[in-house]
Amino acid sequence: MGHENKKRVYCLKAKPLYAAEVHGLYHQRVVQPLFCHCNANDELVALVVHLREQLMALDLYQVSKAYPDARWFFELGDRYYSQVTSFIHVTHKMVYFSGHLLPYDSPQFQSCAIPIAELLFNQGEFKNIDPVVHYHPRVKGLIDEIVSKEAELNRRFDQACALERLVDAMGELDEVTSVVNTDLEAHQHRLKMEASELSHQYDQLERDIEVLSLKMLYQCFQVQVGDWVASNVLTRGKTIQLVVASASYSNGWLFINGTNVTQKGVVGKRDERIALKVLSDEH
Repeated sequence: MGHENKKRVYCLKAKPLYAAEVHGLYHQRVVQPLFCHCNANDELVALVVHLREQLMALDLYQVSKAYPDARWFFELGDRYYSQVTSFIHVTHKMVYFSGHLLPYDSPQFQSCAIPIAELLFNQGEFKNIDPVVHYHPRVKGLIDEIVSKEAELNRRFDQACALERLVDAMGELDEVTSVVNTDLEAHQHRLKMEASELSHQYDQLERDIEVLSLKMLYQCFQVQVGDWVASNVLTRGKTIQLVVASASYSNGWLFINGTNVTQKGVVGKRDERIALKVLSDEH
């Protein structure tokens, strides 16, 4: 592939992290870089692949490792700081870097994330996917977790909608409460805080479900985000080729989502989906 000889350098915007201080306040670190530079060379790609294999094998959410090759740029016209202690962090879908300067011993700042699919490129090597998922105990366990979290997700959604309606109804009572000298502002504030917490829980459940779906995909086919896959769609008699971006499970079907790959081996612009039937356990 033509891209394998190209040199790629990422210039990633850096953002500060905050740490709790002794008096319970949050304090921003004084020295903050503007950018993080890293070379997307073969060594980095190999490291990311290795760390993600560990992540999958150990059933983790994130794997981190010291990475001295990340360079942090602090001011325009200034040089790189060589004293930064840097780390690389790999999740199922993203790669990012963090760092800190002495005398601190925990991350002060981190870069924005790079999608793994973009970093790997995979060099056009396709993995063939069987249109069915074979049911076994590990798959069943993941499906049970997904179904349980989806039920919790639906409960959180219903609760958030009910709270939103209650807040709106209390807002319409302002004129009435002012007459009887009853202040509902404190109650409204508490309800809004509860609604915000429900929204946070909802988002976290969505992320958990996607991670479980990706684990299921890996368990069945050893396929991860960024891999190039091909599958025959039996009902249409054609082959779908895509770069894996995400996975999802619903009602006995595992879906692989991503960007299409053309017959010329070039990543296209169209979203594609491969639907895989999960076979029921016959025993």
